[in-house]
Amino acid sequence: MNESWEQKLIKTFEKEKNKEIKVSENFNCRSNKKADIQYTDMNGINWFIEAKSFKSPDKYNGVHKIFGELLKMSKFAEKSENAHLGILVDDEDFLKNHLEMCNTEKLLGFGQIFKNGITVFISSEKKLTEKTWTELIAELIN
Repeated sequence: MNESWEQKLIKTFEKEKNKEIKVSENFNCRSNKKADIQYTDMNGINWFIEAKSFKSPDKYNGVHKIFGELLKMSKFAEKSENAHLGILVDDEDFLKNHLEMCNTEKLLGFGQIFKNGITVFISSEKKLTEKTWTELIAELIN
């Protein structure tokens, strides 16, 4: 079985974040009962992260799937006071181009429904960067 684009993305993330991981719970995009990436970091933050590759044939559905997956992950995160939700993507420009089609006020509001917000992780060939959902949407406005 060939490895999916999402699984490759997850492996890259895990390798990059390895020193920050205290307890690894899931690094597999095929789990229905857990987030694609689920771990506790050295600061005690419980991460629930959805991975979406925009290199896959399903890339055009990937952007809108992020919203549903974040809502689903919020159910997993309810049990943790220190839960943080995130998305991991491999093409920030693709994501932004598709988010630009949406109402920015509604996008900002979406990020605010989660207690600790949403962290956006962007994996490129050179590095892994992160920003808040609010920062990402603010970049669309400016």
